[in-house]
Amino acid sequence: MEVDKEVLDELVNNLEDWLRSFDVRMREIIDRIRRAESVEEVMRLKKKLLLEFLDLIPLNSQHCYFCILHADDCIECEYGSFHGSCYEADSDYRRILDEITVLKFIINGTYYKGERYD
Repeated sequence: MEVDKEVLDELVNNLEDWLRSFDVRMREIIDRIRRAESVEEVMRLKKKLLLEFLDLIPLNSQHCYFCILHADDCIECEYGSFHGSCYEADSDYRRILDEITVLKFIINGTYYKGERYD
């Protein structure tokens, strides 16, 4: 399959927009970490950074070549023919989202629980 240059340009523009937003958000949290006055605050903010990193992973339709190509018409989607349509509960895309949710749950429950490091 040959790349559609217009679709590719839109995807790249969308990813560049995402990257700018991602960079701003991560830098905001890192700046807050830099100003932290306790290890506990560092840990709380680092946990926030990890969770926001996962929230910001570019997996929505504006970051998908095939979604852009088919204007979100999943019936024609080549990716879907190999991986299942994204809206299906057993698709690879849904599995990825589910695993991100699991990872967020694990980070939220284990990375920092409010303990004090005296």
